Amino acid sequence: MSTAEALQTLHTATVSQHGLITTAQAARIGISRTALARLVDGEALARIRHGVYALPSSDGDPDQDLRAAWLSTDPRRFADERARAVDTPVVSHASASALHRMGDLVPIRHSFTAPQRKQTRQTDIRYHRAALDPAEITLVNDMPVTTVPRTLADLASAYADDDHLASMVRDALSTSSATLEAIATALDVHAAKRGLASGMDLVNQYLISAGAPRTAVDVARFAAPALVVPLLQDREAMSRLARALSSYVNTVDTQLAEQISAIAPALKTATETLRHHINLPDEKLSNLAQAFSYIQKSTLSHDQAPSEKDINDRLDESA
Repeated sequence: MSTAEALQTLHTATVSQHGLITTAQAARIGISRTALARLVDGEALARIRHGVYALPSSDGDPDQDLRAAWLSTDPRRFADERARAVDTPVVSHASASALHRMGDLVPIRHSFTAPQRKQTRQTDIRYHRAALDPAEITLVNDMPVTTVPRTLADLASAYADDDHLASMVRDALSTSSATLEAIATALDVHAAKRGLASGMDLVNQYLISAGAPRTAVDVARFAAPALVVPLLQDREAMSRLARALSSYVNTVDTQLAEQISAIAPALKTATETLRHHINLPDEKLSNLAQAFSYIQKSTLSHDQAPSEKDINDRLDESA
């Protein structure tokens, strides 16, 4: 096989692996160790870890180090063969939180979970043993990884402190990578250890600790009764919401305006549960719902975006 043919074969075989190839995979497609060595000498390939090589097309992959480590855990099978397999290591724990772009916990080693006990001489890899349900595995950037709820549960069980977990929960809800209910359920067992009654209480504590998202779009993505209640009781927070709404609606395009409009129905729905949390008469609940409806309609119209004063006036009616 010529150099050109070998490179073409490698390019075709590594599409799902973002330009990475293992020695064992290369052998399966007819490229020997000697051929790989020649390609490295000719700078057509780069050796990035033991038994893993990168084509120039792999440049720009933000998860290259993790991907190379993951490929090395089952070096013979290609990524598309492992995508839905339950007998192969899956990205987990701190590595999973990084892959999900949750929080700021920096993995010291690459973490993987496998159903059977695995050992390695690679000092930058750590294995965890667990039989994952297929529903607890998802694909992110073409790698199988534990879902957000499972990742949070694993880290809560392992070693992550509450500050790190709080930022992860906030980020997960801000990007809609998991529902509030799924995260709360996953954290139920850990709430008791922290003296709380439920996973939902723990999520609420984390969100208060981590702080509310900075944009109106983010607010919409985790608006829930437990957050709405303190928001309504905090006049300054309501003013910030008004500023965020008026600022975004006046500067963004129609598509983002439609996203922002999701805030109104989310908060409007939440008002139906408020009587269980704070003492608001039906008239005030009705006024609050009308205020949210006004925000929604004004946001969607876009051409007549509500000013900060307009929104504050409407919210004042329900205060």
